[in-house]
Amino acid sequence: MRQLRLRAACAAWLGPFMIAGAGFALAPAAMASPTSSRTSGTCVQDSIGIAASLANNSADDILGEATGQTFYAADTLLASLTVWRVANECQNFLIGMHLYITKADSNGTPLTLEIVLDGPSLVVPNGDCVHPIPFQWTFDPPLILPGPGNYAFFLQVQMSQCPSFFDVIAHTGTDAYPPGHLWGTLRTDFCDLPQGLVSYPDADLNFIAIFCDTHSTPTLRHTWGELKTRYR
Repeated sequence: MRQLRLRAACAAWLGPFMIAGAGFALAPAAMASPTSSRTSGTCVQDSIGIAASLANNSADDILGEATGQTFYAADTLLASLTVWRVANECQNFLIGMHLYITKADSNGTPLTLEIVLDGPSLVVPNGDCVHPIPFQWTFDPPLILPGPGNYAFFLQVQMSQCPSFFDVIAHTGTDAYPPGHLWGTLRTDFCDLPQGLVSYPDADLNFIAIFCDTHSTPTLRHTWGELKTRYR
């Protein structure tokens, strides 16, 4: 079973942070709970998640397990997803983090056989050993989700390095993101996404998902070349 381990470094860090590659900074309280970050113009950026500054715990991925988080998507164009590895896995840590996005049912349970996105894997080898280390998947053009509704993302060691490990920051103690919570899978020797699930309703991964707001912007019919400058 997955370990949730309190890390003082995560709990103590309350400074501003930068999402790598996103081109903007968020203040510590900017994403405390399901919150929108909107800009004017053709493509309205809509962000959900839990700021890294609110982390007070961590979840480990080991022996083929996958750590997941359910979320509600009101929009269908996903521009980026960011999570953070713990600060102390910071020097020549060459473990790749593989991303899955799956559907979830009406109760918010992940449907691990209904995969919307399989990969890619990211390797971020170094950090400053003080701040959590961002892993950002940027989709250009945006990833088109099948429709508004419940989804889950899962993080797993990339298949070629199975069964290595990594740890990602998490929040426990209060329900910082009511639309979803943390999930884990059973262990596997192959680092494919297992079907067996474990629910952690009192925990969430820290994550930021940025969407292009399609439900309140009727003039969105533009090419991604026109839209992507809004994400920089």
